[in-house]
Amino acid sequence: MKILLVAIDTLRADHLGCYGYERDTSPNIDKFAGEASVFDDAISPCIPTDPAFTSLYTGLHSISHGVVSVGGEEAEPKAKFLPEILYGEGYLTAAVDDLYRHRKWYVRGYDHYTYPRRERQDRRILHACNVNERVIPLLKQIRDKDFFLFVHYWDPHTPYVPPKEYRRLFYTGNEEDPANRSMDKAKQSPVWDLYRDFYELEGRKITDTDYLVAQYDSEIRYVDEKVGELLNALEEANIAEETLVILTSDHGENVAEHGIYCDHVGLYESVIHVPLIMKWQKFPKKRIQETVQLLDIAPTILDILKIPAGAMEGRSLLPVMENKKEGYSEIFLEECTYQAKRAIRTKRYKFIKALDRGVYRDSPLRELYDLKEDPLETNNQAEEQPDTAGELESKLHSWTESKLAGRVDPLLLQITRGFPGRLWMEENAEIMKDRYG
Repeated sequence: MKILLVAIDTLRADHLGCYGYERDTSPNIDKFAGEASVFDDAISPCIPTDPAFTSLYTGLHSISHGVVSVGGEEAEPKAKFLPEILYGEGYLTAAVDDLYRHRKWYVRGYDHYTYPRRERQDRRILHACNVNERVIPLLKQIRDKDFFLFVHYWDPHTPYVPPKEYRRLFYTGNEEDPANRSMDKAKQSPVWDLYRDFYELEGRKITDTDYLVAQYDSEIRYVDEKVGELLNALEEANIAEETLVILTSDHGENVAEHGIYCDHVGLYESVIHVPLIMKWQKFPKKRIQETVQLLDIAPTILDILKIPAGAMEGRSLLPVMENKKEGYSEIFLEECTYQAKRAIRTKRYKFIKALDRGVYRDSPLRELYDLKEDPLETNNQAEEQPDTAGELESKLHSWTESKLAGRVDPLLLQITRGFPGRLWMEENAEIMKDRYG
């Protein structure tokens, strides 16, 4: 069997046409979704990048595998990675991926690991075209084998600087209008200094947050084009029908929501709700409303291949797709890079608790949102509904204690070491300016 896992970093589901977005950001992904199984409520429970991808690979929560941050001091996970398992079963395993610069253990289990070099072209670390330059020739080389191929695109990760020809696709206004003050709050963001130079190139002064949203959407449109090229390469290699193709993301993004700009923190829906689209000749073409999570991807692949999933906490999605089993009634969420928070999300409510507010020191300590009545999470009900908040907080505490089983809490341990996001910002400020400026 052939398996193609495509991850588009920082892609929130609600900015894709197939998830109801009004802008034409994703024609190729939308076409693909129309021929596939689309999970409408897929959740990334462990954010940001490193916890999310480690969870995707291991089928475990970050509290279990121990990787809770980006740039922290966590030990290498002991759990087996999906590529290791598949390699042991005789599959050719390959990746075109830039995660190696985060953690050296992301190469585990791969026959071929292509680490695209950082590009200065158009002020981006890595363009999707740079990924395709490597993955499409590789696909042609391995098409006659049973393989697992992981492809990781970094658009539309911050900073939102798409190729020039895409920058006016969704914006026709004057992004430097001095009368527009919507960017004032953005410029007070803890991460603004990291990305200011991107939006003030050649002396420009961006004043309109709608411009940021449009650039994020333009990044999506750009990577969508490259996803289309990759899917066409499958067709040209005559292996599209037999290949299981999974498209997802590690997390979404707050573009200008919740007082957070150009960052993926907070455990809000804009950050945790990700696309999950799966296509295979044996899969139905339908929308699936049940709640699922990224931890389920590895167990699903192993279930298809009749390989035991071992101690993975995620579960196969095949029974859900066949209407034999419901999705999750509760999802537990964690983050610990710029701030440390945990949350529980039910069908109706989300309760978020701050262990340490980190660089977002003005964010609430406790948050409760009625997702049915307030899907954009604008009205914190923690004080108005103390019983509901207390009940969910108790469940969150019980889940945490059961997962720790007497071990040291990795989030609390990372807090004592300092937030890696803040340390990274301080250590790399000059490097960022040199690389992109």
